[in-house]
Amino acid sequence: MYCKNCNCTFRNRRHTCPICGEQLLPPPTREEAHPGRTLTEAQLIERLHQAGGEIRFSVQTTEVQLNSSALPPYFGFGEAIEQHIEGGADDLWFDVRCTQVGHARAYRFPWRGYGFAWASVMEGELSGITVTLRAERVGRRRRWGFPLFGFGYAWVESMSGRCGDRLNVSLQQTGISRFSRRRFPHRGFGYAWSKRFELRLTLQAG
Repeated sequence: MYCKNCNCTFRNRRHTCPICGEQLLPPPTREEAHPGRTLTEAQLIERLHQAGGEIRFSVQTTEVQLNSSALPPYFGFGEAIEQHIEGGADDLWFDVRCTQVGHARAYRFPWRGYGFAWASVMEGELSGITVTLRAERVGRRRRWGFPLFGFGYAWVESMSGRCGDRLNVSLQQTGISRFSRRRFPHRGFGYAWSKRFELRLTLQAG
């Protein structure tokens, strides 16, 4: 379901947005065409030279997968995964989707469980040129609540990879969203994801 206020679709979430509380709507129909042009790699390299060797702009997570699972007696595990990141500047556009997910769990006495998940690989396009990104740094945090609630949070701090054959692209998170849920009797579920990134495009060395 989709939150118009946050411009984000939440998989496995109904009724209200977990961040702003707005009523969720059916996901909007996506336009096939992107607002910018499709460029060749040579054209994008020329744009980079004109910009002084570096291009930066902001992109946003527009789709998040929310998962919940439990184990006896009281372990609860929440996961939030960045599924779709997009954005643009001028006539450039960026669109990638998660193709691999990283998972981890932690257990603490007596029955506190912490679930972590993040987008480990994302693939897509930058103005029509193939992009592959891999998570470089992942943030994690554990929190607990009385008496046995455990909340695990994980988010992508940075990703880097290639754009075509001669360009480097990286993402650095500039904003994080998170929330938690409690379920009877003592299960805690934590969810976190990077909601905004700064994209940096440069030429490969050499």
